Amino acid sequence: QLKQRLPAHMVPSHILALERLPLLPNGKLDRQSLPEPQVEAGAYQAPRTEQERLLAELWTELLGIGPISRDAQFFAQGGDSIQSLSLVTRLRKAGWELTPKAVFQHPRLADLAAVLTPVSTQTAMVLRASGKLPLTPIQAHFFSLPMANRAHWNQALLLDVRRPLQAAPLQRALQGLIEHHDALRLAFRQDEAGNWQAFYRDEEQAERLFWQRRIDSDVALQAQCEAAQRSLDLQHGPLLRVLLADMPDGGQRLLLAAHHLIIDGVSWRILLDDLARAYQQAVAGQPVDLGDRPGSYQAWAEHLWRHAQGASLASEMDYWQAQRARQRLPVDDPAGEASHAQVQTCTWQLSEAQTQRLLRETLQQQDARMDEVLLAALAEGLRRWGGLDDSLIALEGHGREWLDEHAEQDIGRTLGWFTSLYPLRLQAQETLPQTLADIRQRLRGVPNKGLGHGLLRHLGNAEQRRSLAELGEPEIAFNYLGQFDAQLGDGHFAPASESPGTLVDPASALTRELEINGQVFAGRLSLSCRFSAQRHCLQRIEALLAAVGDALQALIDDTPAVSAPRQEAAAAAAPSPLLRLNQVDAGRPTLFCVHPVSGTLVGYYPLARALAPHWQVFGLQNRQLLQPSWRDQSLERMARDYVRVMLETQPQGPYHLLGWSMGGALVLAMARLLERLGKTVAFVGLVDGYVPGAGLARAPRADVAEASVTGDDDWQQLLALERHMHALAAQHRHIQPLRSPVQAWWAAHSPENNRNGEALLQSALGRELQLSSWVQADHLGIVRDPSFIEHLGRQLAALDQSSRPLGLESHDHAN
Repeated sequence: QLKQRLPAHMVPSHILALERLPLLPNGKLDRQSLPEPQVEAGAYQAPRTEQERLLAELWTELLGIGPISRDAQFFAQGGDSIQSLSLVTRLRKAGWELTPKAVFQHPRLADLAAVLTPVSTQTAMVLRASGKLPLTPIQAHFFSLPMANRAHWNQALLLDVRRPLQAAPLQRALQGLIEHHDALRLAFRQDEAGNWQAFYRDEEQAERLFWQRRIDSDVALQAQCEAAQRSLDLQHGPLLRVLLADMPDGGQRLLLAAHHLIIDGVSWRILLDDLARAYQQAVAGQPVDLGDRPGSYQAWAEHLWRHAQGASLASEMDYWQAQRARQRLPVDDPAGEASHAQVQTCTWQLSEAQTQRLLRETLQQQDARMDEVLLAALAEGLRRWGGLDDSLIALEGHGREWLDEHAEQDIGRTLGWFTSLYPLRLQAQETLPQTLADIRQRLRGVPNKGLGHGLLRHLGNAEQRRSLAELGEPEIAFNYLGQFDAQLGDGHFAPASESPGTLVDPASALTRELEINGQVFAGRLSLSCRFSAQRHCLQRIEALLAAVGDALQALIDDTPAVSAPRQEAAAAAAPSPLLRLNQVDAGRPTLFCVHPVSGTLVGYYPLARALAPHWQVFGLQNRQLLQPSWRDQSLERMARDYVRVMLETQPQGPYHLLGWSMGGALVLAMARLLERLGKTVAFVGLVDGYVPGAGLARAPRADVAEASVTGDDDWQQLLALERHMHALAAQHRHIQPLRSPVQAWWAAHSPENNRNGEALLQSALGRELQLSSWVQADHLGIVRDPSFIEHLGRQLAALDQSSRPLGLESHDHAN
């Protein structure tokens, strides 16, 4: 009906009916408390054409999800710009042409399939590169930096070899790589005027870059890795060193150390895949054949140089000149030295479950890419940490773009340093969602994905170079490296635990105050920050990453819930987790009790008997007890499931919730959901409830005293459930503010569970607890303690004016 009366842009995408509107004390609408809509996942539409089916198959391979609907969006499904390059390459192998830009322009599968074109049979063969080539912008940037030893500025991987390698086939495989990838013959020298020049050496032999060493100790391995890192030569080569180390235990390590001038993050994926493929061919006695030569790095460098000399980029100057620093980064010791000798690194990680929620839900509902979400969290983190609401960062991109599509070759499988580097202002807005919207608009508005800045800054005319140089360099660098599997090189390798050696000469100066990298490895998002330990305090940098992590978690938590149709259908058909714990007339008020980490409700029975006949008591047990194959994905999803079940039993408020142990965290999440639905929550009670960060800063202890099982199978089922609940509790790091009154009882004999819990809970809720009482009991016994049960009865009686004082004479009351 609205579509018939209103223009399309005025028709709301979601309509949500509320029991009442949330109001502020002054009677105005409380906009912050309005509920988010439950966003239904779009109905699955099977791919229809050959191109759509091919894309769906490739997306499943790249993103690890399925089935893929024809309405699915590449980036909303967790894809990133680096994976888009892999998509282009795989499509070409399948006979279809696609540009990387098209993935951004047409991210919907059906739309992207419509712009695929067959690979031309007239495609020119890529010839072996030779002679000179221009420096790319990122290489020119490297040579502009003051540096103690330019030959020692490397990237490296030290790998644990999962399938033993033979030296001779490995050397033949390396020779095949050299013939296939021209970058492995690159070299650099200075002319008489001191200007650096790139050129290709005529030959490179695998025996020059390959070392095999027998190692008798960890110290010996470290010494060989250090020697390999210092062995590269810019002018005469090699610029890649390969070390095969035979370890005392019979295992092997493989070190690949490459000068940064010839490699980047995308190139490492290519190198490992091609090395594994070439080795398989060599060890089988076959010639090494890696297919058609990849696009030419030389042609790409010449393409960029031509654009830098033309007039088309001049229009970008105003844009880049506006990207200037407004605030300086706070430094703990401005006199401290900033060289690689003082580098320290700290890291922050998101749980695997939350990472998957970020990739599968947050990106989709926010219509954002991963780099956009991370930058929004960084902007908010900088504001919370240092009061920086207008920061300038140096942003890295993969850089594998052609400025003239008619000149495009497929450089998605080309080795080289393609990285684009450009400044971007981060401005924290009034709210985090507004910050994300602003950064999303800024990033998508960067001309030519940032390539133009490097061209103008390093290869432009004298005035352009001078003007951009005067703006100075950002103090913070950020790079999202994409997603990596724990298995590398088709399962041949995994990251080793030992150090690959010193990547950069320790005397070289740091170019930034902070270098922040993000990546998803083995299903978990991590953020790392490199800094000078003489200029910055470790605790301060840890606090910065924690602030960024908190902002990221807030974005995840505030994402409108995406229903999972299959799981919801399974839940509807399964036995209800709701269990009546006492027999009371239906007209009495109801108390809903939520299970602890054991998933069972046994501990609540004494309480339920004592509250009769004045209160109905229902318990919510974990579904895994009813269906051993069931697995909850997070506490938040459990809370949504339990609220749905509860609303079926009691459609209208007021609601009364009680949670013991981990159940405390669940009832807080349930109360927040009910508030967002406009429901009245009259009572939220926590019984030694789990508060993230309290006690020993761990998940709640196992409530093994709840076990009432017989037989090994039942016992194993209970242990599996407890382990899973522990994992979900450990991932639950945030409590959201509530308007509803919260009362808490704490076990005085279990400080390992609740130390500082009272203060942390009040801080998270943003208000004082309505009641906070300490009971002389331990964590397992508090829920049965007579004094607690009596106190709870009095508090509930005060809520129900029609009920008389509870008769609890049978209990031995404690003071």
